[in-house]
Amino acid sequence: MAFRIFIASVALFALYLSFGIGITAWTKHRLLNPEQAFVSENTEADLSVVAFFDYSCEHCRSVSPILEEAVRRDGRIRFAIRPLESFRKEGTNAAKLAYAAAQQGQFFPAHRYLMENFRAINEGFIEQFAQEFSLDKAQLMEDYNSMKALEYAAYNEVALGEMRAQYVPSVMIGPHLIMTPRGEGQTSVQDFLRAFAEARSL
Repeated sequence: MAFRIFIASVALFALYLSFGIGITAWTKHRLLNPEQAFVSENTEADLSVVAFFDYSCEHCRSVSPILEEAVRRDGRIRFAIRPLESFRKEGTNAAKLAYAAAQQGQFFPAHRYLMENFRAINEGFIEQFAQEFSLDKAQLMEDYNSMKALEYAAYNEVALGEMRAQYVPSVMIGPHLIMTPRGEGQTSVQDFLRAFAEARSL
């Protein structure tokens, strides 16, 4: 009897382990293949890079342009950004606004604008934002206030946790490498370029 219990326990553990591996693989697939609106495509890309940012995080705002410059210099990156649901309302609202802009094909310009001009999101800011990118303000407001916008930010937060990453900014480089950039001023373009090369070799 004890042997049967042992065998059953081993089988259950193996099932649990395979389920966990399956969930992780599925999460990685979803992360590396986001909706088209959130991806900077590159026909020569041989590596996918996904960045997790919180707009209310000052360190994220300092790392973002460094990472984008590394992506530009590398020239063979399929790049995606996933703004998170934030512990600060302003960060979540900015993520929702980036989502809303994506619905009108302006995700990356909107992302950069929000990183450079982060502040509390109010109707005046949204009106200015809509004018900046020639967006339909009524549609922008509808998408911004939609449940899908909140779900988008919340999913990115959950996905970051499923990847066993604990901090932002975090950067998923290919399916096997997670990089958490060091403190402000301590991560360079060259650091990212070396990480891209390492991911290609895995």
